[in-house]
Amino acid sequence: MNALLAIRSGDSERVMAARQWLTAQPGLGARDLRTLNVTYRIKTAEDAIQALTTLTQLAAYKPGKPAKLVILLDEYQRLGALKPAVRNDINAAMHAFFNANPTGNRDHPDLLVRPSE
Repeated sequence: MNALLAIRSGDSERVMAARQWLTAQPGLGARDLRTLNVTYRIKTAEDAIQALTTLTQLAAYKPGKPAKLVILLDEYQRLGALKPAVRNDINAAMHAFFNANPTGNRDHPDLLVRPSE
């Protein structure tokens, strides 16, 4: 939440730091974390899923009736090139994300496939 507020602030230094934190980019110092009022770095798949779940709940929040959020995963097939342990970690994290956000989700994700040229 604090990272989103930092982005809304318009302060270019805070915006850059917040985007860096949200995308788990390296090089974010302790001073930047304090500026954002963020207490931890996104280091693990679990950290990323927790951050994504919070953002999803904020984006889909609509008093009175549930809202839907569409998440597109581009280039997901590239996971096949990763080491099995990394691939399994990412897949487990995606399952955890969908399990943590059941409202508005269907039993299976839709896949849009573009034929390769």
